[in-house]
Amino acid sequence: MTFQLKRFNIMKFKVKLLIACVVLFLLGSCVPKPAVVPVKVKLEPGPEEALFSNAEKMIQQGAYADALSLYQEYLEKYSDRPAAEAALMNMGAIYSAMENYKESRNTYQRLIREYPESSFIQDARVQLLGLFYTDGKYNELIKEGKTIPEGSLSPIHMARVYLLIGDAYIQTGFPADALYFYMKAHEKAPSYEKESIAEKMNSSAGQLNSEDTRALLNVLKQKPDEVCMMYRLGLILYNTGKEGNARSALSEFISKCPGDKNMYDAKRLIGIIDQKVEVFKLETIGCALPLSGPYKIYGEKALKGIELALAKFSSKSGYTTIKIRVKDTGSEPEKVVNAIKELSNAKAAAIIGPLVEAKSAALEAQDRGIPMVALTQKDDVASQGEFIFRNFFSPSMQVKAIVSYAMGTLKLKKFAIIYPNENYGSIFMNLFWDEVVANGGRIVGVQHYNVSQTDFTDTVKKLVGLYYDVPGRKMNPETDEPEPVIDFEALFIPEAPKKAALIMPQLAYHDVENVYFFGTNLWHSQKLIELADRYVQGAIMVDGFFAENDSQEVKDFVSVFEETYGEKPGFIEAVSYDTAMMLFTLISKPDVGSRSDLMMEMRKLKDYMGVTGLTSFDDNGDVHKKFYLLRVKGEEFVQIEY
Repeated sequence: MTFQLKRFNIMKFKVKLLIACVVLFLLGSCVPKPAVVPVKVKLEPGPEEALFSNAEKMIQQGAYADALSLYQEYLEKYSDRPAAEAALMNMGAIYSAMENYKESRNTYQRLIREYPESSFIQDARVQLLGLFYTDGKYNELIKEGKTIPEGSLSPIHMARVYLLIGDAYIQTGFPADALYFYMKAHEKAPSYEKESIAEKMNSSAGQLNSEDTRALLNVLKQKPDEVCMMYRLGLILYNTGKEGNARSALSEFISKCPGDKNMYDAKRLIGIIDQKVEVFKLETIGCALPLSGPYKIYGEKALKGIELALAKFSSKSGYTTIKIRVKDTGSEPEKVVNAIKELSNAKAAAIIGPLVEAKSAALEAQDRGIPMVALTQKDDVASQGEFIFRNFFSPSMQVKAIVSYAMGTLKLKKFAIIYPNENYGSIFMNLFWDEVVANGGRIVGVQHYNVSQTDFTDTVKKLVGLYYDVPGRKMNPETDEPEPVIDFEALFIPEAPKKAALIMPQLAYHDVENVYFFGTNLWHSQKLIELADRYVQGAIMVDGFFAENDSQEVKDFVSVFEETYGEKPGFIEAVSYDTAMMLFTLISKPDVGSRSDLMMEMRKLKDYMGVTGLTSFDDNGDVHKKFYLLRVKGEEFVQIEY
């Protein structure tokens, strides 16, 4: 006679196993020392049933070693029977109770390996995760847990998996990752467990720093299937005092989940946040600038532009109550962050700056829900949150403007690059190369040089193929010298005026003629013309401000600036002036009564006319404007219309 476990009994066992998991779930995902509850399965009377039943009795008596022996005997005799899978599950539980976690894992893994079609496979995988946690193997738990497909377990089992992963991330010091998985567990868990999971979420959120928070927000933005979790994240951030980021999360939720049942509550909470943190009159603009240390000269330039804007706006508009409050940031990260805190506490409507350490400042400003307009080249600043903006031109912006003109207007296709082998040169070289290729052009030659180098003969020779002897090379019939290989139409040199002026004569000496020379904003200096003279004629560069522009607004600004400070303004003075005028204008509007109102007005801003041109901000808060292109003509720079 053949004895088989009835299907009813298999399902009954799974129900009992599920109940056991729920008990552990109620206690939290941390796995305590378990007491083995024997699984009762009904078999037809006979040797198989007697053996399985005896093993169960040994469990009830606490004779775990004897139970293991009986289950092992069962597996040796009846490994092809359905109850063999149940025997392995019981053995795994016994080993765990005996704190022999290695053998417990081996047993569950054996079940997975030898019975791949078993209905207990996913239960075994969950138990394995619990053992990883109990044994302190947190990284293994995370790795294994992430391999379990979303829909392969019941919601309550999936919630347990997410809880275990979250707990493992807490143990390894990654609260942002922990919070993410706790939120996923909260969505899957039964209603009676949501409160305890919420406690875990709030606890992990309390451990987040500003950068962790922004990283989590960005992760959810990139996951369409999970973006509605932004509502839950917004609640958590609000409860832990991160109003600025809470508002960002809730705003993202509102825009991406229009039909969600929590839409009304999200809008209501945004209103509460706005009223809670912004109940003061907007009349002060904060300035976080380096007025000491190595960047002092740039901070002073920016402050001159801001002070001039205040004088101009007050006299023109009659708003004499508007004022600025200045904090010295130096160049130390802590000092920069403290400046943001102090300006926020002083009820500044917005902050201009900083120039350095802008990312850490942005994280602090976003946390506090205060608009900040950074004056920095760093590309990743504005992306830190909806309250963060940047009004400065970056290397990528310069390169895009140059390549757009070179390839769009001049129809050039082949380019070469000479650059200094240091951070500035390498950044521009890579950006230029990528932009040319992205627009269908070619980079046909690249040469770098040492920053201490002053003789560029060999650099130029290598670029044009004169450095090495090559058989069969074309010779100049008049000089009997090899001719240079000039297979490029334009040459990009991201360098300061002094070095560029040393390179130019070498290019002319080696007959590099009839090609365009392109440079960065550093070339916009009279020193370049003074040092390079005829060799730099026709050279083209980009800049964010041109004091000789014909517009009346620029002429007035330059005239008043020179009269006030006795010097001609540059880009930093001009962009600081524009930023301040823009903020003064916006906070004086009757319908702008809070920092959030100001932030939203800035995001709606389109083509604000200033001395640096038309200014708008994109969806990330980054400036969008048309920069100046300049050409050397004689002893001056002239603007290129494009």
